[in-house]
Amino acid sequence: MVNAPWMKYYQEALSELSSGHGQQRDLWSRPSQDTDKLYMSVGESELIEVGHPTPNRPDEIDPR
Repeated sequence: MVNAPWMKYYQEALSELSSGHGQQRDLWSRPSQDTDKLYMSVGESELIEVGHPTPNRPDEIDPR
């Protein structure tokens, strides 16, 4: 299991999203690393795509 500080919040959000009823429960799943995109605002209306951060420790690697 990953011990990155943000994983606690990810797990809580995933649990809440997964607790929906019927089809709502299937509306969200973690994106593939190949297609997941991160963006950063660099102005009022400008965005740039940024790479995923490199894990500092082996236990921070994506658990999939």
